[in-house]
Amino acid sequence: MPHIIIVEDDLSIAEMLQFHMQEQGFAVTHFADGEAARQFLLNKPCSLAVLDICKNNNLKL
Repeated sequence: MPHIIIVEDDLSIAEMLQFHMQEQGFAVTHFADGEAARQFLLNKPCSLAVLDICKNNNLKL
């Protein structure tokens, strides 16, 4: 099953995205910050990452 991660600090946006992606059969993991997502990705790959591009914390994923 394809796995999607969402990096979004606005919980309402993240919940909406997660709900609709799960409805389509995707496994979804949400992170409120890029550092948590980076740590996750060090050990587990994903098929797609949806990023909040307005976040500017100099994190390189």
